[in-house]
Formats: sequence, structure tokens, C-alpha cells
Amino acid sequence: MKIAVEKGRRAVELDEFSGFAKARLAWALTIGGRHDESLKYFSQAVELEPNNAEIYAWYCEALNFAGLPEQAIDAAETCLHFDPIAPPNVLHHLAHARFLLGDHEMAIELEKRVARVIPSFPPGRIIAAASLVEIDRVEEAAEHIDDLLAYSPDFKLQHFQDRYPYSDPVQLDRISKSLMAAGLT
Repeated sequence: MKIAVEKGRRAVELDEFSGFAKARLAWALTIGGRHDESLKYFSQAVELEPNNAEIYAWYCEALNFAGLPEQAIDAAETCLHFDPIAPPNVLHHLAHARFLLGDHEMAIELEKRVARVIPSFPPGRIIAAASLVEIDRVEEAAEHIDDLLAYSPDFKLQHFQDRYPYSDPVQLDRISKSLMAAGLT
């Protein structure tokens, strides 16, 4: 992640008025768990390019990881306003926000839409499974884990834990427990 942050900083140095460069730096900071700094750069990116759907798409997920799912929903809806046929990951980011807020039925429905387009997309299977466990539909959750493993047979719980940089460790633990209940080891 250090290299991504360095390259992002260099891109911002080369063009301080590029919202895209600031968004890329912000995403690298998000993955590195540096949420306050990330959100600062995303805010600048949106200010510089307020109509850029791609910036909003990644800003949404950064807000989820920072523990701000209500704002994440706003960012996802803004993204979809500017690009109504945005890539399926935007629906996943929206589902992630709904999951964090406890709106499991909506999260599941959104992840079903994602799975129809990209059945091999692990993050969608993860949030769908966690949502299903939280509403006591463990057998259905296990089916999502089976599908995940059919596409990514080596995927382990540790992969999820290493890739989801929540600012609040309670969220990571919450989802980890749900994934274990659904059969992910």
C-alpha cells in the first residue's frame, strides 16, 4: 500500500487540480486504513469534479469503511445519478452501506443484482452471506459461501479480514462471525 500512496501523492503533485488523482490517492489511503486523510482527499476530489461518477463510486465505499454508511448511500445515489449504468461494484457499495445500517433485505436484493452480472465477485457474496446470517437464513448464506468458493477455491476468512479496512474493528468482527457461521474458514 505504501507504493500506491506514494504514487497517488506524486499524481496529486503533478496536477493538484485533478479530482481523479486525489480520488486515487484517497482510495489508497482508505485501503491503508487512514480514513480521516482519505475522506479529506475524497472531499477535495468531489469539489474539483462534482460530476465524476467514478469518484463517487469509490468515495461511497471509503465512507462505508470509515463508518459513515448514511453518507455512503448519498454518494452511491449521486454516482448513479451521473451514471445510471455504473459498474456493478457501485450496487455492491450501496448494499454494503445497507448492510452496515441493518437493512439486510435491501442489501441482499442489491447483491443479487450484482451476482447476476458478476457471479464471481467475492465482495458481493460476502455481504450477501453476512446479511443472510444476521436475519437467521444461515443455509442461504452458506450457498453464497459455496458460490464464492466455487469461483475462488482458495478464499479464506483471512482474505476478507486483510482486505476490509474498517475504522471500527467491531464491524470486521461482526462480518467475520457471520462468515464463519455461513461456513467460511
